[in-house]
Amino acid sequence: MIHTQRVDILHWMPRIVHQRINVLLPSPTLRLLDQVAPRGRRSELIDEAVRYFLHSKGRAEVRRLLRDGARSRADRDQRLAEEWFSLAERE
Repeated sequence: MIHTQRVDILHWMPRIVHQRINVLLPSPTLRLLDQVAPRGRRSELIDEAVRYFLHSKGRAEVRRLLRDGARSRADRDQRLAEEWFSLAERE
């Protein structure tokens, strides 16, 4: 995720500060999101989904899932890093 801009939005609740981020989603996931949340309402759905996921799984389980995912992608990530560093050295 890339932090791009800070956005303040007023709700009926006390002031909530929102952060703008850039997220990459697979095309099928984006199509599904478009089916259930019109443009302009995606952030609300994603916020609710993340909160639900974290609440239902629990913090320890989410940490374990992230750790296991990182381990399973470690070889791929190492290859990508080596490719990028070799390209940077050529410049």
